[in-house]
Amino acid sequence: AEEALRLAKEELSRYSRELEKQVAKRTSEITSILKYTPAVVYMKDRDGNYLLVNSRFEELFRVNTESVRGKPDGDMLPKEVAEQFGENDQRVLTEGCSLHVEEQISHGDGMHTYLSVKFPIYAESGKIRGMCGIATDITAVKKAQEQLRRLSGSIMANQEKERAAIARELHDELGQVLTALRMDAVWLQEQ
Repeated sequence: AEEALRLAKEELSRYSRELEKQVAKRTSEITSILKYTPAVVYMKDRDGNYLLVNSRFEELFRVNTESVRGKPDGDMLPKEVAEQFGENDQRVLTEGCSLHVEEQISHGDGMHTYLSVKFPIYAESGKIRGMCGIATDITAVKKAQEQLRRLSGSIMANQEKERAAIARELHDELGQVLTALRMDAVWLQEQ
C-alpha cells in the first residue's frame, strides 16, 4: 500500500509538472500575442476598471499596466474618449453580446479611427464578470476610402462635363450642317 501510494504521488507530481509546463507555454504564447500585436487590447471588470492592457495601449496613452489597473477610463483618458468608451462598454455588459464599433481617438498627429471589437467575459457561473476590447487603427483605410470617394466624384463630374461638351458640339455642328443643307435645298429647288 505504501509503494502504491508512493507511485501515485510520483505520478501526480509528474502530471502536475506537465500541467505547469503547459500553462507556462500558453501564458508565454498569449503574452507574446498581446505584446506584439499592433491592435490595442484591454480587459475591464464589470465596473469599467481596467484589469489588463497590452503594450500598444501603454504606448498610445502613455501609461503602464500597473498605473492603469483598477482605474476607470475617466481617470486617464480625455472626457470625450472616456464617455465614448464607457457607452460602448456598457452596451456590451448590458446586452451580453459582442459589439463592433468605430471609435474616434485624438493622438498627437490628429484624430484616429479605430475599429473596436468588444465582447463580454463570463465567469464559470455564467455571469458576465467583465469585458475585453480589441481595437485596430483604420485611419489610413478611412482616408483612402475618402480619397477614393472624392476621386470617383471628380471622375463622374468630369465625365458629365465631357458629355455636355460633346452634346453641345454635336448640336452646334449638326445644326450648322442642317441649316446649310436646307439653304442648299432651297437654292436647288429655286433653280
